[in-house]
Amino acid sequence: METYYDGYLFHPDGKNRVYNPSMILYFFNQILDEGRPPQNIIDDNLKTDYNRLRRMVQNEENRNTLIEIVQNNGIMSDVISKFSIDRLEDTKYFISLHFCMGLLTVDKYRDGRLYLKIPNYSNRTVYWEYLEQFNRE
Repeated sequence: METYYDGYLFHPDGKNRVYNPSMILYFFNQILDEGRPPQNIIDDNLKTDYNRLRRMVQNEENRNTLIEIVQNNGIMSDVISKFSIDRLEDTKYFISLHFCMGLLTVDKYRDGRLYLKIPNYSNRTVYWEYLEQFNRE
């Protein structure tokens, strides 16, 4: 469970990473219903909307940033706390939106800047599936 679902930290001074409760409930429900852990580690209801991701990477800078996040398992960036959801494709807010959507989480400060990482295997899988779909198109 830790490998698949652990990893969320919401503040750089936080001491303990936390689990996403929806992911854990999905995991336990699968065990109760099927008598074993789920074959598919990601609940389809929790998958990030691929259309939303597609909209966010309409410009080349965002596409390159997404590829950098996947290649490096994270990115150095500040988090902007106030923005409109209508500005999904705006490069200025791109990384912060990923943080707010739970696709990135606080890792540590590095060289005086905040480093955000992909929190767990489940989220990495969402990125991989999106990139695979994007490449097919």
